[in-house]
Amino acid sequence: MFTQSQIDENKYTTDWQYEVFRPAFTTDHSVHIAGGTSKVSSGVGLSYYKQDGIIQQSGYDKFSINADVKYNISKVFSVNAGVIYTTALQKQMDSQGGGRGSSVINSMLLASPLATPHYDDGTWNDFQLQPLACTNPVAYLNEVRRTWHTHRLLANAGLTIRPFDGFSIQSTAAIRDNISRTDYFKSLDYPSSLGAASINFGNVLDITSNNIVSYDKFFAKKHHINAMVGVTYETYVSKPVATGTAENFLSDVAESYDLDAAKVKGLPSSSFSDWRLLSFLGRVNYNYDDRYLVTVNFRADGSSRYSKGNKWGF
Repeated sequence: MFTQSQIDENKYTTDWQYEVFRPAFTTDHSVHIAGGTSKVSSGVGLSYYKQDGIIQQSGYDKFSINADVKYNISKVFSVNAGVIYTTALQKQMDSQGGGRGSSVINSMLLASPLATPHYDDGTWNDFQLQPLACTNPVAYLNEVRRTWHTHRLLANAGLTIRPFDGFSIQSTAAIRDNISRTDYFKSLDYPSSLGAASINFGNVLDITSNNIVSYDKFFAKKHHINAMVGVTYETYVSKPVATGTAENFLSDVAESYDLDAAKVKGLPSSSFSDWRLLSFLGRVNYNYDDRYLVTVNFRADGSSRYSKGNKWGF
């Protein structure tokens, strides 16, 4: 609460929510072309998605292209394949909770309406005299940038074999390859800043394979058997790398693209994750006259993440 004299003596009046928030629009455009014959069908599509964040300077852009094809080679054999490539760019803002105004949202809520984002000479208010908010939210929005850029490839293929009625063999494989980069940069104009920048890289490769044999048959009108056996496999590899935060730059020109220009180098880090999962599964259903049902299930899972001698579960 402020007294009337405090309000009259202060020359600044700031609506912090107006300074931080904005109307946000979302656009989504897509086109898809498909066609084929009784034996072959295919399609290709393009899409573009853009979403503005309600916080200024934030947003998300995504472009993707996809294609698929299915070919019935004969009554016995059929194949299918598909691929999706996506590239996305996200402008991120520190909108999480935070304590004592340490994030954009929290500082916006705690900042005094009698404070100003910047002074008449153009310099930012450093909020040193603010009892609660310790971050100037408008300065953060304009002088700190965090962008996330990713390239993602999804591809799959499948083969189906039906040698006789009720019996089928299905084999599918899929691959997901994701490469991402996050750039962080704080300019020299940010209050009490000497400049800071960092880069995080991520690379994830995920491969799966599912192989299923199934049989479905009626006998003598009252007997029905449905059986399935399969083998599934998944491998996952993740290789993140972080440069650490470099500080004390002479210029903002290169932003995060010349970390070696910093006087104080960041401490790089990296990690590696590699695991595999192999599963055997089976199921048999027997139905008699739609009155009695017997089901038998079996599954065995082996994981490389378990300790030696305990890698399998049944």
